[in-house]
Amino acid sequence: MLERYLIAKLILQSSLLGIIMKNILMKVKLMAMATGTILVLIVVALTAMYSQVAFALKPTTLTLDASPSVASIHDSHKTLPVSLSGELTSGGSPISGATIHLGAQSYGVPVESLSVTTNEFGIYKTSVNVGPGQHYFRAHFEGDSEHQSSFTTKEINVHCFSCPVG
Repeated sequence: MLERYLIAKLILQSSLLGIIMKNILMKVKLMAMATGTILVLIVVALTAMYSQVAFALKPTTLTLDASPSVASIHDSHKTLPVSLSGELTSGGSPISGATIHLGAQSYGVPVESLSVTTNEFGIYKTSVNVGPGQHYFRAHFEGDSEHQSSFTTKEINVHCFSCPVG
């Protein structure tokens, strides 16, 4: 019983959850004396699995480009087509099949929201129509079972030369 307890203690100390699980281990030791070794082994196995899932998420990098990012129009009722594209990577490798959420605000008011999926090269593309003004686009990857979440923003300015001022 003591050997199994010491092995479990070494595993926990070497994991990222060692500090957190130390307190739990003391409680488990007391419980194991009453209920047997199986409980200790179950807790150790669950802890090892949890630490691998919770702390092994890989960081991601998300980019967002807009073309054009600055433009002019001559009619306040017209819109400008803007191409949005970007790339999602982790450690320099593309992440394919990931959902990227794109949102836009114009003068602090949400104006558009859509989702796109990355291709086999981790690249996503879409287009939107924007009117005159200053627009802020945000691309967001929520993360998945292997990767951390990430986001980025891009400002798009559309000037209107013959629009009424007021």
